Amino acid sequence: MAVEEAIAILSKIWTPNVRMWKYRGCKLSDNPHKWEPRVLAALAVLAQTAGPAQRIRAMQMITIAMGPMAYTASTPEHIARATELMKAAQHPEPQPQDQQHQQHGTVNHSQQPVANAVNSPVAAPPAAIKSEAAATAAGDVEKDKQIEDLRLTMRQMEARMTLSDLRREEAEMKWFNMDATFSVMTADRDMAIMHFDVAEMHRKRLEKEKAMMTNALSSKDRVIDVLTRQRNRAVAQAADLEKQLATLKRTTVLKKDI
Repeated sequence: MAVEEAIAILSKIWTPNVRMWKYRGCKLSDNPHKWEPRVLAALAVLAQTAGPAQRIRAMQMITIAMGPMAYTASTPEHIARATELMKAAQHPEPQPQDQQHQQHGTVNHSQQPVANAVNSPVAAPPAAIKSEAAATAAGDVEKDKQIEDLRLTMRQMEARMTLSDLRREEAEMKWFNMDATFSVMTADRDMAIMHFDVAEMHRKRLEKEKAMMTNALSSKDRVIDVLTRQRNRAVAQAADLEKQLATLKRTTVLKKDI
């Protein structure tokens, strides 16, 4: 199976999130293209066998198949063994029925008095044989009832265990979802911190530019003050010159009149 085909199968059956493909103790990276192709192919077959609802159970089967190596790198053989365990769990072998045994037991019990009667030197009376056969049949019925009660109890216990497994799988699924959500929130937090740092750098740069512009404006204000004073002095000097000119004109006119 090709790598892309295995990735497509895992993404379709389970989830596109690569983290959800990892089993306990998995040391593989988040890039499935760097995984061993045989591991991907084995996981794809396991996903096809388990289906979308049994992903966590499949991971548990891998852990069971690995045994003491649960915290080391898994091999395709372990995943293949987990696939076999999943198939066995989905299609359990039929339990041997006790009907034949019960029938043989009933026949033996019912025929034992007759055999004893034939083989014994003194045959038992027919009434005693019938009473013993009836007692044996009643005992067989009681045993059958006890066996059925035990089977019913076992089925109830299996149903409870199945319900417990489902609840545990749901809890593990919620935990994985919470872990994925926490990872996303952590990434968002880191991104927000990065944006805040960039904004802080931009703010400091703007404050520096503002300080430079303020200093430049202050310098221009000082230049304007100097030029204003110079202009005022020039205006005052022009006024004095006009007064002097007017005085000279009056003096000149008076001299002409004289």
